[in-house]
Amino acid sequence: MTEGWARIGAAYPPRPSASLVVETPADGAHCLALLPDGDTCVVGADNDGELYVASLREGRVTRTLRAHTAAVNAVAPADGGRLLLSGSQDGTVRVWDTATWTVQTVLDHPGDVWSVAAAGLTAVCGTSGYDDGVALVWDLVTGECRAVLADHPQGIASVAIDPGGRRAATIGEYGDVLLWDIAEPVLDPGTYRVLMKEFEPAQARDFAEAVLLENGRTSAGTGHIAEPTTAAFDGEGRLYTAAGEVIGWDVAGGTELVRYPWLGTGIEALVVHPTLPMIAAAKYWTAQVYHVDGTPLATWHASWGDAEMMIDLAFADDGRLVTLDKAGTLRVWPVPSTEGLAGEQADQRHPSRVDQVRIDPTGRYALSTSPHDDVAIWDLAGGDRTAVMHGVHDPIFTADGDHVVARADLAKLRIQPTMGGTPWTEAAMDESADDDEDEWEPSPHIVGITAVDGDRVLVTDHQLAPEIWSLSTDERRGMRGDQAGDSSSAAVMAGRYALIATSRHTEDITAVQCWNLDRGELLWTRSETGAAWPSHGWVAVLDETMAVLPTGHGDDLALLVIDVPGNRVLRRVPAPDVKDVYTGLGDGTAIVRQWSEAECALALLAPGADRLRPFLTVEPGTEVCPLPGTDRVLLLSGTTLRTCRLTGAEIGRINLTVPARALAAGPDGATIVIGDEEGGVHVFRAV
Repeated sequence: MTEGWARIGAAYPPRPSASLVVETPADGAHCLALLPDGDTCVVGADNDGELYVASLREGRVTRTLRAHTAAVNAVAPADGGRLLLSGSQDGTVRVWDTATWTVQTVLDHPGDVWSVAAAGLTAVCGTSGYDDGVALVWDLVTGECRAVLADHPQGIASVAIDPGGRRAATIGEYGDVLLWDIAEPVLDPGTYRVLMKEFEPAQARDFAEAVLLENGRTSAGTGHIAEPTTAAFDGEGRLYTAAGEVIGWDVAGGTELVRYPWLGTGIEALVVHPTLPMIAAAKYWTAQVYHVDGTPLATWHASWGDAEMMIDLAFADDGRLVTLDKAGTLRVWPVPSTEGLAGEQADQRHPSRVDQVRIDPTGRYALSTSPHDDVAIWDLAGGDRTAVMHGVHDPIFTADGDHVVARADLAKLRIQPTMGGTPWTEAAMDESADDDEDEWEPSPHIVGITAVDGDRVLVTDHQLAPEIWSLSTDERRGMRGDQAGDSSSAAVMAGRYALIATSRHTEDITAVQCWNLDRGELLWTRSETGAAWPSHGWVAVLDETMAVLPTGHGDDLALLVIDVPGNRVLRRVPAPDVKDVYTGLGDGTAIVRQWSEAECALALLAPGADRLRPFLTVEPGTEVCPLPGTDRVLLLSGTTLRTCRLTGAEIGRINLTVPARALAAGPDGATIVIGDEEGGVHVFRAV
C-alpha cells in the first residue's frame, strides 16, 4: 500500500451560511416570535421571566420585558402583530401591546403554560401540571375564557389554531392529536372562574371533534413512526404534524396528504409560511425548508455544539427563515431557491454531523449515522448512496455485507438490503405476558446486535440471555444460562464465542460473560467488584481465541489478556489512565489510548508483551483507526487526517474543508470512510 489517498466520488459543495446573526442574552432559550414587520423578534428563555425584543435590522436587543415571574415557554403574535402572547411557567399568559410593550391583559391558567397559538383575536393555550392536560380558548377582546378543551390524559405539549380561528389542534405528551371545533363559545362568562377555584376538567368540554392520531398513528395504523411533538395549520386549514418526519393532513377526512423527508425523532419546531408554499422544521443543528408538495428546498445548518441546537423558528413574509438556538442566537437564512436543493450529492448528506461510519466485512459497502436516527448506506466503488433507513439505532452489517440490521425499537429489528430494495422488520417474542402473574419477568429490551454470519445475528438484551435470530426465517434460539447483570451494549465476537459486558450497579459488581455460539450456552463468567467497566464498558478482541479487557481502577488499572475458550489470564499489563483499546492490525497488536489531564498518548500492546510501549502523543478527541494488515494508524482531528507508522512517523495527510469526527477503514486497509460535521460522507482509496 502506498502513502497517498484519492477521493472516490465528487466533493460536497459548502453548506450555505446565515445572512445575519444576532446575539441575545437568552441563554437557555425556549421560544421565538417574529412580528409581521419582518424585523421585530421576541425571545423567551429559561430565566426569571424576562423577554428580549430584538431588531434584525439593527442587529441587537432593543428592550427587555419584565412581567412574568418564571420561565417563558411560548410566544405568539396575535391580531396581525398588534398583540403578543407570552406563556409562562408562572401559570399565566400575558397579552402585550407591541406598540408600547405594556401588558394589556393577564390570562390565568390552571398549570404551567407550554404552548400558545393565536388567530386574529382568538388564542389557544396549552397547560401542564394536572393529571389531565387542558387547553384554554380565549377571546382577546374581552379577556374571557371561551372553552376548556380537556380530553388529554396528560399534559399538552403543543397547540395550533387555523388562521380562521374556527378549529384547534392539541398534542398530548404521549403523542395523541385531537381536533376541536372552537367556532362557538362553550362556556358562559362565569364558568371559567368556577373551574379555576376547583379545577375539574370533566366539567368542561371533555369531548374532541375528532381524534386524528393516537400515539402518532391513525386508527388505520398509518402516521408517524414516533410520537408527534408539534403541529401547525396552513392558510387552507390543512394540519401539519411533526415527529421524526412532517406529515400534512386533510383534517376533514383524517387522511394523509403529503409526507416530508425524515429529519429526526423529536422535531423541535415546525412553521408554515402564511402565504408562500413553504414549511420548515428544526431538529438539532439543522433547519429543513420544504415546498408544500414535499420537495426539499434548503437545508440550513448551524455550527455543531450543544449551544447551537435549534429550538424554534419563524418565517418572514419574503421567505427568509429566522432560527433561534439554545444559546439565544438568532440567525436569518436566505430565501431558498424554488428549484430545490442543488445537486444530487448535496441531497445525499445527513441533516447534520455524522456520528459513526462502518465498513462491511467484505469491503464493498459503508454505513453512516447521525443524531437524527438516520442511517445511510454507501457503495464504496463509486461513493454513491444506495439506501437510507429512518428511526433506527445501532446499525451493523451482516457478515456477508448484503444487509444492514438495526434496532427499530426495544423489541424489533429492521433489515435493509445494502443495494436498496424493501426493508422488513423482525420482532422479539415477548413471553412475559404468559408468565404467572406472581412471577414478574422482564419484557424484551434489545440493546445490541452482532453479526454471526450472512443470515444470523446475536441479539443482546438488557436483562435477558442473548438470542440468535435468523433473518430469513422466524427462528429465535435463546442461549442457555443467566445473564449476570444489566447489559447496555452489543456482544463482541472472538471466533465462535460472544463476549458481553454486564453490571449490577447497586452491588458495584461488573462482569464479562462468554457465550459459546455452537453449543448455545453460557461458557464462563468473570466478575469483579469496583472494577473499571462502568467507566469504560468495552471488550477488545485480539484474534479468534484472545481478548483484552480492563481490570481494577485508579492507579491499579490494568489490561488483562485472556484466553477466551479457557478463561485463562495470559498476562496482566499495567495501563494507568487507559481509555480505549483499538485492534484490527491483523497480527494481534493493539493500540491503547491513555488519557490524563496533561496529555493523550497512544501506546502499543504487542503480542506477548507485559508492558505498553508509547509511540505517539495526540490531541484529546482525536479519532484513532488502525489500518488492517499494515503497520500504520489513521489519526483524525478537526480537518486533518494523518497517516502514521507505529513508530510515530507521519507519512501522509488529507486536509478536509469541514471538521470531521467519524472514521473507518476497510478490511484490506486500502479504503477509508470519513464522516464530517456537516453531514457529508467521504470515501478515499489508497493510490
